[in-house]
Amino acid sequence: MSTVRLPVRAAAALVASLTVGGTTWALMGLGDPPEAPRSGAFVQASATVTDGPPAATTPTAPPGRPAPAAGDAVGRRSADLTSLPTRDHGGVPTRVVVPGAGIDLPVVPTGVDDAGAMQVPSGSSTAAWYRFGPGAGAEAGASVVAAHVSSRSEGRGPFARLAALRPGARVELTTAGGVVAYEVVSVDQVAKLSLDTASLFDRTGEHRLHLVTCGGRYDRATNSYEDNVVVVARVLG
Repeated sequence: MSTVRLPVRAAAALVASLTVGGTTWALMGLGDPPEAPRSGAFVQASATVTDGPPAATTPTAPPGRPAPAAGDAVGRRSADLTSLPTRDHGGVPTRVVVPGAGIDLPVVPTGVDDAGAMQVPSGSSTAAWYRFGPGAGAEAGASVVAAHVSSRSEGRGPFARLAALRPGARVELTTAGGVVAYEVVSVDQVAKLSLDTASLFDRTGEHRLHLVTCGGRYDRATNSYEDNVVVVARVLG
């Protein structure tokens, strides 16, 4: 799947599609997030998979300091991050695991690219955590972790299994301070253009985890998936 773009304005960018295989990514230095990325949720990359359509793209995050989006499966919409509250604290996730579901991959912190999309590693075996949003176990707001559904070089990745998760499934985020456990509350497949990025990157309310990737029909003309798969999980304990 492709990278995710998070709309800084309203997290609408997170809806942007995740790119497949050929997408590149880069970690942004620590400090204040860029001022409001353009619309779109995730960075898109094109790629083909031997046993299926090319990897999906990730959504983009909203502009401003708080929130980006996932790539492969997210649509694109503009959002204003500057209107979002200040970032919540929490542990920096380094790994995401869903025991028994075949989902286990490293997580790296990313920001948004020059086009306003959330940056996601080009392959499908590494996930990205939006570093301008809440971390694992934060007091409030949504932590966003996105990864490509597939990539040209690595084929279908672990996040391709997100759509099969069911409420009650356990999700674990590993941090330097230990493991933060969550329980899946819902699994939805949404058209990228209909993705509510403001909600996806929301930094207020009860703390929760949002896992995002691409899904739905693969459009060979645009080399991207039409939908995003969004898993919402609440913290346990």
